[in-house]
Amino acid sequence: MIFVAKIIRKCAAVALDAVDYAFRYGPQLMPPEEALLECDVLLRWGDGESSLAIGRSTSFQQATPQLARELRSLLRRRSAGTIICFPPFLLGRAPFSGSDDRFRRNWLPTAGLMRIWIRHGRYSDAFMFRREGQMGGLNQLSNLLSGAQRVALLSANPADAEILRSMQTNAVVEHVRVPGQDAYSARDEILSALLQIEKPDILLLSAGPTGKCLAPELFRRWGKGVKIIDTGHLFHHLAEAR
Repeated sequence: MIFVAKIIRKCAAVALDAVDYAFRYGPQLMPPEEALLECDVLLRWGDGESSLAIGRSTSFQQATPQLARELRSLLRRRSAGTIICFPPFLLGRAPFSGSDDRFRRNWLPTAGLMRIWIRHGRYSDAFMFRREGQMGGLNQLSNLLSGAQRVALLSANPADAEILRSMQTNAVVEHVRVPGQDAYSARDEILSALLQIEKPDILLLSAGPTGKCLAPELFRRWGKGVKIIDTGHLFHHLAEAR
């Protein structure tokens, strides 16, 4: 069965690469600095979101039909001010050329979802807050934070708020805590907690797929004047660097 699965993945990868060339796939990638300045909502998408979007659980989140629908909706129904960030190596044409089976196993679902729903629009780099991407968005994020008066942070670790405070000096920082495991089961409670705080200038999301799913509704409720940015594991990386 393992051998058969490998053959199927290889055939699927070859077919996807061939379709890329046939249809000249290759959306434009915005630099992190530009994406952070122009976005109302910036969301990062990776293999975990792809697994959950097709109904497969991950090590930190149980899959549910509602979660899968919400994640797929993020790709299908984006507002003009929403920028989705993908791994940059999947935005290029024919990303599986010369790849091994581990790469195909990890990234075929993401590449497939992208080619179903991602053709035109504005996209950026999902690694802008990761070491793999040399933290390419960190300086611009720090600039945005320095001009904010109120900043909210959604994450599982209250210590993240202290790291955030060390990144800027003027803003009032409000931390809303989420469960570290299976956070989507507390989706409605997390939304309620966020709506009880004063509207921030910037909301930072470090809450996995749950934070991403809440972003469109939060922006609708709060309206213009708030910028919602999915920072992913940024605070974990910054804590390790201390």
